[in-house]
Amino acid sequence: MLTERVTVIRNTINDHRTSPQIKAYNHALSVADFTLKHSWCAIIDIDEYVAIKPKADHTASIQSYIEWVEGKSFLPPDIIALNWVFAGFDRRTGSISTSLSSLPSRIQLSLGKNEHIKSIFRPRLFLASRSHYPLESPNCIVHAVSSEGGTYSNYHTSLEPGIGTSSIVKKAAIVHYHHRSFPEFIWKSSSCRPSLPRNTSEVIDLSRLTGYAGHYFTATEKTHESSSWINSVMDTSLFKGLYEKLESDPIIKSLTEESIDMMRDRASFVASTLLAENSKLSQELAILLKASIEQ
Repeated sequence: MLTERVTVIRNTINDHRTSPQIKAYNHALSVADFTLKHSWCAIIDIDEYVAIKPKADHTASIQSYIEWVEGKSFLPPDIIALNWVFAGFDRRTGSISTSLSSLPSRIQLSLGKNEHIKSIFRPRLFLASRSHYPLESPNCIVHAVSSEGGTYSNYHTSLEPGIGTSSIVKKAAIVHYHHRSFPEFIWKSSSCRPSLPRNTSEVIDLSRLTGYAGHYFTATEKTHESSSWINSVMDTSLFKGLYEKLESDPIIKSLTEESIDMMRDRASFVASTLLAENSKLSQELAILLKASIEQ
């Protein structure tokens, strides 16, 4: 069931050395008392969804899925690692100002499975979190499992716990609407420093951009057998009312307008840079980008 209450907290950063995202996560786990009232929590973005595959042994709800995983694990799980599945719009649809409430009712484009994970976890055991996984309290031993209940060993053994050795989306996944429009895809892909804002004048990593764009084009209309069930269960019209409420909030509305202006400026700058290149792909990207900006 969707909650009717959405708490919006303005996250003000006065120092560029501080990550707004990490600051917000850590506040939620160590300062905000309402987080600790819940047995489980998930740190996901507004464009991400937890998708649960309905089966005879568990229904399509997060609560029943967690109970199913608990029954599969030999130790009570503290972290459940769910793999990403990227989704987005075809480059022929979606404008730069497409709102979340106008997302299609079904996923249009699958960019495939991804080894990155995001986590469902017990908030009382963790003081902080990174983008994809929580950080346990000192001297606290936690048990991390995969989406199917097996041990997720990368949480303890890998230098990057947010990346697994494989992608498992047979039971559950995090569906990430990576972009709402082609300009937004370019905006996200053209930075050589993906963790920082994509400012208009920031240097463009053309090899990175064209590599992503090539993958984007070849992935259009591509489906993956093990994740095809997601298209049937991800009915985003269920979230339409929630998104309409969020988008009517003055803070969210202001931030959305700022991000659209930033994307439009950045996309124009990238298009001009691409036009100066001689490669066929760069020229095609520039033409598509300029057309998308003008929609």
